[in-house]
Amino acid sequence: MNKLVFSALAMLTLIGLVFAGAPLVQAQSTACVETYTVAAGDTLGAIAQKYLGAIEAYPQIVTATNEAAKTDKSFTNIADPNRIEVGQKVCIPAKSATAPTAASTTAATTATPAKTGGAAAGFYTNTGPAADASALITLLTLDPNGGAVMTQTYVSKGGFVSTGAWSQNGNTVTINFATQDGKPSTSVAVLTVDGDKLTTTQDEGKVFSGAPGFVMTKTPADVVALSGVYNTTLAAAGSVPERFIALTLTPDGEAMFVDNPTGQEGIAQTGTWTASGNKATVNLTKQDDKDIQKKFVFELQGENLVAVEYDQADWGTTGLTLKRVEGIGALSAVAPATPTPAPATPTAAPTAVPLTLAQLGNATYTVEGAPGGDVTLKDGKAEEEVAPGSASKFTAQIVEPFANGTLDGKPYAAADLVTSGGGSGVFHNLAVVPNNNGQPGAGVTTLLGDRIKVTAIAFENNLVKVSTLERKDGEPFSADPTVPVTTYYQLTGGKLVEAQPGTSTAPTPTPGTLEGTYISTQPAADAVALLWTLDLGPNANASWLSNYIGKGTSNATGVWAQTGPTTLNVVLNHRDDKNINEKFTFEVQGDKLVATDYNHSLYGDSGITFYKTDAQVTGSVSYLQKIALPDDAVYEVYLVDMTNDAAPVYISGVSNRTNGQQVPLPFSLPYDSAQINPSGKYVVQAFISSTDRLLFKNSSGVAVITNGAPTSNVEVLVEQPAP
Repeated sequence: MNKLVFSALAMLTLIGLVFAGAPLVQAQSTACVETYTVAAGDTLGAIAQKYLGAIEAYPQIVTATNEAAKTDKSFTNIADPNRIEVGQKVCIPAKSATAPTAASTTAATTATPAKTGGAAAGFYTNTGPAADASALITLLTLDPNGGAVMTQTYVSKGGFVSTGAWSQNGNTVTINFATQDGKPSTSVAVLTVDGDKLTTTQDEGKVFSGAPGFVMTKTPADVVALSGVYNTTLAAAGSVPERFIALTLTPDGEAMFVDNPTGQEGIAQTGTWTASGNKATVNLTKQDDKDIQKKFVFELQGENLVAVEYDQADWGTTGLTLKRVEGIGALSAVAPATPTPAPATPTAAPTAVPLTLAQLGNATYTVEGAPGGDVTLKDGKAEEEVAPGSASKFTAQIVEPFANGTLDGKPYAAADLVTSGGGSGVFHNLAVVPNNNGQPGAGVTTLLGDRIKVTAIAFENNLVKVSTLERKDGEPFSADPTVPVTTYYQLTGGKLVEAQPGTSTAPTPTPGTLEGTYISTQPAADAVALLWTLDLGPNANASWLSNYIGKGTSNATGVWAQTGPTTLNVVLNHRDDKNINEKFTFEVQGDKLVATDYNHSLYGDSGITFYKTDAQVTGSVSYLQKIALPDDAVYEVYLVDMTNDAAPVYISGVSNRTNGQQVPLPFSLPYDSAQINPSGKYVVQAFISSTDRLLFKNSSGVAVITNGAPTSNVEVLVEQPAP
């Protein structure tokens, strides 16, 4: 049975653990000079350092092992260098004459740095209180090679990550931080070593707590690897209702076990836990004010924590398996190399920590047929009434196959989202989710088919490749799908569209195609303005989002059809959780889409005019404070024409619930370039709120579009409002 040594930890805002600096040298030969069996605590970088003389040589082990796996089944293919398993056999190739060593790489590619690393290498933790979470866990990873990663995790809320390099002189440790949450942020922290304690004496960037005296305790690697949050949902059985089970293990040895049956009062049990390799022994001793004695022994198997010893009177013979939903930070770190003054070959962008299927099971998706146009999953599934009071249910579940990859140089994950509207249809949808620094963003989907079988999903050449089994023409749905079909999809304009293999651009639209995104600004009686966004998507899908600035949104979905070179019809049949039947006829007039037939009693006599967008402003919203956003937080971002400061004009906007996602929060604001005044002033404003309470704002805005201002990678920094 394989045990995971290093995995991508779910729901934390982690940077990718990247071997950066020196060029990666591929092995000259894939023959195995010797083999090595992975042990607890190993990383590929450490193995490469031991056998090949340099951490940067780890790709040689990956290449050699994958080559060996083609002919020798005792080897397992390494798909992700950040994930190796206890007991896995890896191939050690011949040491390349040009392979970088710690000395030769430094001499060749960097100015001579100060000696990094030291005897204080290891893991240091601190578990403390948090205002808006059950605990704040700090993990400082000091890798022997001189890399440093500091992660602060608000339990079940996400966290913050700082990276850099460290060195030791006597009992003084100095950390030069270079990034925070993947962005440049330089500061220095100085700490004192005293036995197994590490205490800050200087923290100019307030990376830890700002004030001197923040104490961390050296913690064994197995404790760090097992610490985190695990949960599962047990299906109802007989008279026992559905139960939500959660286990939290903190690195200071505290344990909390929650058993929450649906419709009944839940129980919370507390106690202690210890680690031994990949096993955690949990002793629960308190329930409310009562003394109890409950013991579990769990074994970490991949992302699952499996009970191998437990009371069968409580859990039967099937036992208990929990899924990891949150870890506490990085198990290794690599110090960034200092570049030479001479021009260097561009290096690959940092790799984000891959998402897990469990993370995709707690994300929000825009999906055909969902009430309101989107669905939010919890623990991998969702169920909603098709309409209020209806016996029919819309259900959704995220399932394998599952893959991580890149599109347009950005990390994404993809899986199969299976939906049903209460009838006989079982619809399979390709779901693609952006990886925002180790956390899932809002997912987009496209329908693959009804009652088919999805056999594989992969990222290839900037496309998502989907392999399915489908039926022959004329076969009934009762027949098993047997016909293999491969389809490629590209993410363009926030939508998934079919593409041809080997291409990375969307198919050129045929003349007269009216598909696209249209925007309109309307007056509103009880809001600053009303922003309409009309999306005419592929496969005849239509959505009409109404954004009442500062007041909320309403989304209508339906279908559309092009009836002529310049005309189209739209039929909306759902708005939020209600069934509707609204019909529109539109005509293209220059760069405008004008409604020529619509319900005047609903939309008035002033007319409906949209502008087709052909450009967008993209970026992210962040703040400096180390405060976790509540799960119900909403962030709003608006593109505003400020040419006349006294009369701002809102052009487009987004309003999204974070659903636990933390900063940076991505945005994309479409606009019609024909409506832009080259000498005008345009800004992006952002606001974050929770239950009608403003948490952060930037109402002055960040300049965009004109006068040399950017349209991409726009960073909007928001601040807390004055009391």
